[in-house]
Amino acid sequence: AYLEARKANARGAEALARFKTLAAPDNTEGRAALAAEPESDDPVDTVGAVLLAQLRASEHRRMGDTAATIAWLETALAATETLGWHLQRLIILDQLGPAQLRMRDSKAARATWDRYLAGAKSLGHRPMFANGHFRLGWHHITVMQWAKARAAFRKSIEFGDLQTDPAGISACWINIGHAWRNEGRPQEAIAPLRKGLEIAERIGHARWRWNALDNLRGVYHQLGQHEKALEIATTLLGEAETRNDPLELARNHASMAEAYFHLYRYADALRHREAEHAQYVRAGLKKASNSTLISVGSALSALRRFDEAIRVFQQAIEAAREMG
Repeated sequence: AYLEARKANARGAEALARFKTLAAPDNTEGRAALAAEPESDDPVDTVGAVLLAQLRASEHRRMGDTAATIAWLETALAATETLGWHLQRLIILDQLGPAQLRMRDSKAARATWDRYLAGAKSLGHRPMFANGHFRLGWHHITVMQWAKARAAFRKSIEFGDLQTDPAGISACWINIGHAWRNEGRPQEAIAPLRKGLEIAERIGHARWRWNALDNLRGVYHQLGQHEKALEIATTLLGEAETRNDPLELARNHASMAEAYFHLYRYADALRHREAEHAQYVRAGLKKASNSTLISVGSALSALRRFDEAIRVFQQAIEAAREMG
């Protein structure tokens, strides 16, 4: 059945192009025509049905409709079962699990990862097996099962390949460190975080480098080494300023403020809290900017500037009322 599906997919290239055209978001008539077409037992049509369902899932994902995304992915999944298209089934499961987590259905997501791992194992597909353990590790992090998360990420490293997927290995080490940190064992977090950081810097992976450094910053705070945390925060803020993204700047100003608070440098903390607030305002994020006002008020209180602090707290209360 699998070979038949592959042959059908090859013969259906023209049909797939037609599906993509008709399923385009701005092609209302085309999508209506597809919905009206009768079902067929032809493998070409079955393969097309799988891909069309995935396209529709992708469309709903872009619109933020997670429930519809899951429904279409499950439709695509059922069609792969009928067809015996095992590799595509794993690709769909890999999309389904994160969607289920977005719906906070951790039980369904765990079952999806178990199915994914079983399928990858039956195919003998090491990269997918490594990916499945990575996904399972992230699942355990979302439900705060730190030891299980570390075990899953180590399995992902075992089946992964540093040469072909260094970013994946870097992410695993960083997440292992993150799990140690969140379990309240910062000393154990340092070594895996540094391993992940070294790989990320070697391959120039900005996202994982930031993630590793930000986790190390938090670790140093947990260890009471606030000067080291400030050093990392200063580095990250300087890099963020070159990109001038308001959300990134807000996040890094918050890190600076946290470090200065720990060092009892309240005037510096206030300066960065005000900068954080300004960047959220710039980004148009009212909820985030309003919550930052509370931090500004706390900094003013620490400086014994109570009248100003009261005015800022009142401003935060009024803003919250306006937002309902």
